[in-house]
Amino acid sequence: MLYSKSLKLLNELKFYYNRIRYKKKPALYIFCYHEVSDNFPDFISDMSICTKIDIFKKQIEYISNNFKIITINDLNCYSNRPFDSDLAIITFDDGFKGVYDNAFPILKKKGIPATIFYSSIFLEDKPFLWPIALRYIIKTGNEEKLMKLFSDKGIYINSVPEVFRKWVFANYSMDIYKAIHDCINEDYPKVFDNMFINIDNIKDLLDNNFSFGLHTHTHPRMSFLSIEEQEYEIIYCLNKFNSLLKYSPVGWAHPFGKKVDYNQNTINLVKKYLGNKPIFSCYGAANKKINFEDVKRIALKNENQQLLKLKILKNYYS
Repeated sequence: MLYSKSLKLLNELKFYYNRIRYKKKPALYIFCYHEVSDNFPDFISDMSICTKIDIFKKQIEYISNNFKIITINDLNCYSNRPFDSDLAIITFDDGFKGVYDNAFPILKKKGIPATIFYSSIFLEDKPFLWPIALRYIIKTGNEEKLMKLFSDKGIYINSVPEVFRKWVFANYSMDIYKAIHDCINEDYPKVFDNMFINIDNIKDLLDNNFSFGLHTHTHPRMSFLSIEEQEYEIIYCLNKFNSLLKYSPVGWAHPFGKKVDYNQNTINLVKKYLGNKPIFSCYGAANKKINFEDVKRIALKNENQQLLKLKILKNYYS
């Protein structure tokens, strides 16, 4: 606790020191959302991935009034020259249905382009996102059934739900994913039926100023996988886009997006299959110049305008 408070204080001091020392110059800010909705299931209400519709509308109003909004394809124009003004790109991760139902009309009305980094598992018959599925399993009291599936795969844990969830995340493997998959599919929850955008939604979005990037197939922690497993995640997702949409994705975003969630193998494989298309992280920072192997994004949730302005400023001086 003391270490955490000391680190927070140190970061605050660094922020104010840098504000005094460096004059702010134009930069690129890429904002990352997940879901936009006023009605999110209670078992994931504490995940901080859902932005309220009215707050999203106000954030977009502020961003559009204070930044030049560009597309991911525009990044090539700025790869070898300084930014002439503060730029912004709007992105969404995963592919939640609220993006289509709620965010899309707001952006469409203002003519603002956006990109969704999409996990291709949502194009399967029984789509689910494993961190959300894990919460559902615990919420509905089915962790013992999951633990049995774990033990069948040689994975053993005996813990309370909160620690159990953290343990699963910290020890992620494809065996853990498969156990969650099997547990959910034994009695597939109706709550997942309309949680993610489908192929028709994607086609509509593509016709209306949206682009799509890859976000793996099953949304794993890539750094926890073997090279072969990572390669499968990339190829399967890419092939889904090619076969169903005949569409070339505009880039790649690492699931979870922190530096611990991917490695150099991930970057090398993405470059192998996507060429020089940009690779996006999400650990919070402005881009003072463009590095196509690590284009930084800033996660937004339910910040009011004052907190949004402060977050943007802090991410410039971080």
